[in-house]
Amino acid sequence: MNRMLRVLAVVSLGLVGACRSSWYAYRFAPAPLEVALDSPRAPDAKGRALVTVLGIRRADEKAGTPARVEVRMRLENAGTRKLAVVADSFRMVSSSLEDFAAPSFDALPAEPLAQNESAVFEVAFALPGGNGPEELGLAGLNLRWEVDFEGERVGTGITFERRPEPYPYGWYHDPFYDSWGAGCFQSHVTVIGHAHDD
Repeated sequence: MNRMLRVLAVVSLGLVGACRSSWYAYRFAPAPLEVALDSPRAPDAKGRALVTVLGIRRADEKAGTPARVEVRMRLENAGTRKLAVVADSFRMVSSSLEDFAAPSFDALPAEPLAQNESAVFEVAFALPGGNGPEELGLAGLNLRWEVDFEGERVGTGITFERRPEPYPYGWYHDPFYDSWGAGCFQSHVTVIGHAHDD
């Protein structure tokens, strides 16, 4: 009998572990959000950004990374001036105006983009104060950044509003979850994005 209880305990712990994801159960929309990067002062400085918030990734002690919002961005240059990313211009704040940590980048383009060139990269913002998302004012998020068209800077801001999904509870497959075990049950929140140019 004791052996049977031990086996059941191990199986139960395995199922609980299978439900755990490297992502928090937050979703963001639209995906992608399109933003114009045109300068009103320089007709030859034209571009666009497609931005997708991938979600909020949990802290990873083994990798030494904190909980963070991860964003994927595609930049496209439609003008004759070269387009450069201004990495130190990226900022994110919550709806309660809490500053996220300075971002880290993956695959940030090292050289400016020429006309008709594009680049896809990711930006990660650690959650403020080492908190989890449930401890922050996530009714909204604001992402701001700049690009440089050979001396002509264009600043852009995107505001995301948190909205619940029509059916927040249920049994279904979640692409953000690495693996599923029996009895996994999750809920989600959708964030709708709006863009504005400086």
